Amino acid sequence: MRGRSTRNRRTAGALGVLGVLAALAGCGIRPTAYPVDAGAPAGRADCPSASRPTAEAAAATESASVLYLVCGDRLATVARLTDTPPTAASLLYLLRQEALPYTTAVPQGLSTADAKDGDPAGAIRLSTDPARLSGWARAQLVCTFATNLHRGTGGIPLGGPDGAVHEEDCAQATRLAEHGAGAG
Repeated sequence: MRGRSTRNRRTAGALGVLGVLAALAGCGIRPTAYPVDAGAPAGRADCPSASRPTAEAAAATESASVLYLVCGDRLATVARLTDTPPTAASLLYLLRQEALPYTTAVPQGLSTADAKDGDPAGAIRLSTDPARLSGWARAQLVCTFATNLHRGTGGIPLGGPDGAVHEEDCAQATRLAEHGAGAG
């Protein structure tokens, strides 16, 4: 009698496990023939919510710089205290420093280049043509330079070591980066 009872319990347990597995197999997202742009998968580290007014207020002081760093699939503003007013070279140096959960797309070898005769006032030339940079690197540079050197005008004249300087806009550079436009 005891053998039959144990066998019935094992059978019932096995059927229960199979029932749970069958139910779980039916759960989840079903495949579709239509493309769905659901964005990037969730990351392991959350990006702290940046307070844009606080970051921009920090840029108004002589001892702080506002950096635009990459966090997940967006740009985030981070205020950094500095000893001197920001320059294009000092901002470029700060942009290359990563601090988790933030990353940078700005290449380590990138530097500022000398201005050319006929450049517009406030123009910044880089050692690499901005069109050859990744979309995120370009957005980081344009937004950081515009916020700190042009006090948030949104745009900045930017160019490479040779050729023309073009007005670059922070909002446009960010949109292009978010949609995967740009080199690299």
